[in-house]
Amino acid sequence: MSWSDSLSIIYAVPYNLIKKQQNMNVNKIQIQSLSSPSSGELSEIFIHFCEFCFKKCSNEDQNYNICKKLSGDDVHFCEFCLRNNFQRRKKNNILILTFKTIIAWYYYQNYLSNYGSKMWFHDIIDYIEKHKFVGLKNPLFVYDEQTMLWFIDFNRIGVDGNKINFSEIKKTVVEILSVFDLEKNVKSLNVGKFISKYKKCIDKFYKIKEIPNGKMILDPTFNDCFDGDFKISTEKLKNFSFINMECKKYS
Repeated sequence: MSWSDSLSIIYAVPYNLIKKQQNMNVNKIQIQSLSSPSSGELSEIFIHFCEFCFKKCSNEDQNYNICKKLSGDDVHFCEFCLRNNFQRRKKNNILILTFKTIIAWYYYQNYLSNYGSKMWFHDIIDYIEKHKFVGLKNPLFVYDEQTMLWFIDFNRIGVDGNKINFSEIKKTVVEILSVFDLEKNVKSLNVGKFISKYKKCIDKFYKIKEIPNGKMILDPTFNDCFDGDFKISTEKLKNFSFINMECKKYS
């Protein structure tokens, strides 16, 4: 039988396992035929990680085949990276950074809980929009809405030809950080020390095209810059995305 006909799933329990587990209940198994996807594949949804930005992608059959064709042999790139031609560039020439740990902190600490400065849902949305507006003023800053990641092409930074000065990159990053009003919203934060984390990493990337500690994405947290108690795990902050945000329901 081919996949184009039907797909039958049968669950079987080995006889010797049943003998060992005397208390196991054995029930009749119902067999159900599942219609096969028109493509002949086992599924119409494909899950893979982008080779460039490490995003977890969920693609439908047609979309997956398009991305696969544009990506090349044995590699997969997401629509965003393909749209921006990142598959043709070396990873160590594109700095990937994000400010979403700040946004996640505002959401979990200042909005959902009662530990931080009180913040409304629309306040967080405003901060997201403001940081996008400031960042996109610099044409070398590319933003992915889905992952909240920023991409900067360091091939276009320098002193020759039509390149822009490296100082403009750090200037834009500081301007983005300034729109978050960190001193007001995170009372126990050493803002200067936190900003220096970005500056130091960007300096190192410019010199040796590498983020410290072998990291792939520049995503500083408030660790070593915060005097209060953490109520949120670092992993929860780093894995935050726009889809995690839900407005609280009020009765």
